[in-house]
Amino acid sequence: MLNELFELSNVISEVELKVDNWHREYNPLPNIPCYRIWISADGAVCGCEELNPELISLLRKYGNYQRSFPAFNIKPLYRIVDEAQKKQLKRYESDISSFDFETVRSWCVQDNWHRNLKSIDKSLRDLGRKISSIISDQGLDQWNIITQLALATEKMDGGLKKSLERYIFEKLSKGEDIELLLKLLFHIGDPSKNPEEDNGKNLSIILDLKNWQDFNNPVASEQTTRWLNEVLLKGEEQEKLNVSFLSPTKDAFGTQHDGVLDPMPKVRLHGFDVSLRAMFREQLCQYRYRTIDSNSFPISKINRAKLKQSLEWIAMQDNEGIYWKKADDKEIVFVYPSKLPPIPLKFASFFGEPDDANDDVEKRFGSIAKDFIRTLEGVPLKERPDSIQVFSIRKMDKARSKVVFTHNLTPDHLIHSAEEWQNGCGNLPEIESVERMVPFPLQIARVVNNVWMQNGELANAGKAVKRMQYYQGMELLLNPPREDEIRYYLHILISNSSGLVMNFGNESHNRYAPRIVGKKAKSIKQVELSRLLPVFGLLLYKNGIRADEYMENAPYLVGQFLRVSDELHAFYCKVVRGGDLPTQLAGNSVFMYASEMPAQALAQLGARMMPYISWAKQYRSKNITDVGSESWRAAWYLAMYEDITTRLHQELKESTRFNDFQKAQMFIGYLAKFPKRGQNQKEDAIATD
Repeated sequence: MLNELFELSNVISEVELKVDNWHREYNPLPNIPCYRIWISADGAVCGCEELNPELISLLRKYGNYQRSFPAFNIKPLYRIVDEAQKKQLKRYESDISSFDFETVRSWCVQDNWHRNLKSIDKSLRDLGRKISSIISDQGLDQWNIITQLALATEKMDGGLKKSLERYIFEKLSKGEDIELLLKLLFHIGDPSKNPEEDNGKNLSIILDLKNWQDFNNPVASEQTTRWLNEVLLKGEEQEKLNVSFLSPTKDAFGTQHDGVLDPMPKVRLHGFDVSLRAMFREQLCQYRYRTIDSNSFPISKINRAKLKQSLEWIAMQDNEGIYWKKADDKEIVFVYPSKLPPIPLKFASFFGEPDDANDDVEKRFGSIAKDFIRTLEGVPLKERPDSIQVFSIRKMDKARSKVVFTHNLTPDHLIHSAEEWQNGCGNLPEIESVERMVPFPLQIARVVNNVWMQNGELANAGKAVKRMQYYQGMELLLNPPREDEIRYYLHILISNSSGLVMNFGNESHNRYAPRIVGKKAKSIKQVELSRLLPVFGLLLYKNGIRADEYMENAPYLVGQFLRVSDELHAFYCKVVRGGDLPTQLAGNSVFMYASEMPAQALAQLGARMMPYISWAKQYRSKNITDVGSESWRAAWYLAMYEDITTRLHQELKESTRFNDFQKAQMFIGYLAKFPKRGQNQKEDAIATD
């Protein structure tokens, strides 16, 4: 990730983009509700309000996860586990008219601030004094809101918890701000858990001075946040000048190394935090070259700042779909060109479907690729990028994130890859009742991993087993895959999707089953198959197997044989049994058997189909024209049946076993429409009849 971000920093500097330089210990507030706690100059809590998300996104706090200032996390003051108290508290949320302060106060027995939270007061004093010292060292006037806030926190009578509790009790006794203050007062606990470990979700708070008008802006404001950042940066520069030792060596990027040994900075992305580089001495690989921590990959402060700024810039909300795209809540894909064009191109849109797609044709892969290519070709040659960098960061666990994919390519390669992707996804015959949609690379993993039951529903409540990763869909787009990789994905896809293919085939071939009149919306199965079948086509295409070839092969013909058996069986039931149709048609009943041992399965199916074939031979000459019972249909099915049987007899051997590529062809053949010659046979049957 460091190399990718360093190159990005050079790209940004070439176009002189204004990128905020935030102090490495001045971090954004967490993406949770934040409450402003107003305090007076003498340290008494005198107000509380919930901030709006727009303001929260502009604020920062100085420090780390253990302690920070002027914003930090706390827990609700008390824990309740009694069921009656929980129910009453729940009622207060919808009906405050029944609120009884004395009753609520009597519940405040079990302290919810464990030993770590009880150190908040010391942290506030220490960090407040540290920031005040940095401000003072720069000769700034002591009469500023941050310094005065630090002084006020030291005057709190009994500490923050006691001050906050007094304020909450006072307001609740007057029946004011009940809904807000109960959130700060109580955590609904689990009596089976250890109280030390069961203290609820974090509450983010920021301290502010009630008399903020004396300082022009409150603490919780963009103006004060940026002012304090400048103070912290200047303090860091002053600290650097005071260092007596300057390393004569260069850092990893060739810049004069200043001997910094601090941990690398962190950046908050959309859903998780990322350390620019983990330097954990317990990992033995760190000792490989007899260096450890910062010395294993030295980076100067100036370059650390550049890397951090680069990641913060590319991850800006305005750059979504242009330079980044979420794969899921734990993985983000970043894409940037070697030159930033005057009009931003949606580089990242190649990889993931827009969040607001809603089956909009203009937001499908083909339309987006066409628009991108047209726009890129319209960029003057001198402004056109020479290369495009793609990399994906995934949160591996609570403490670690990792670059799981990185690739550098030319614009021409991306364009060619997009064209080949569409060709591969179109490597299919026409499928009845299913619209073929080209999936985005980041959708491939979900399609492959989804497990379908034989009733056509997702197994595990739709939670896929992640045997294919999101980045591997991008690999399929950008890299020529090895045959063993394709075989692996195909094996997973066949195993997971067989239930859906069987269920949909059984329903769609049973054309005489009752249908919901007037229902035009696509079913979930149709939508899923519209992406699943193109993945089959893509994987076959990537292995050099084209539709015009495999449609003549035995596996595909086996699928067609199962389909015509289904339709002839359903037609027989319609005419002879008055529409009393079975839950499973004849071909469908041997579907899985045929995918493993095709010759034996077809022999078994042939024996079962004999009564229906004998009936069809008689019925085809009846000259019946009733809609749905036309006698020419029997002649058509017989002609298809005999044609496929003859061709399979020449190709299918007793010892034949299908591999995964052949199974995929059989799956496609089972759902595909009959070939055009089948339509000609239909016309011949009508003329003969």
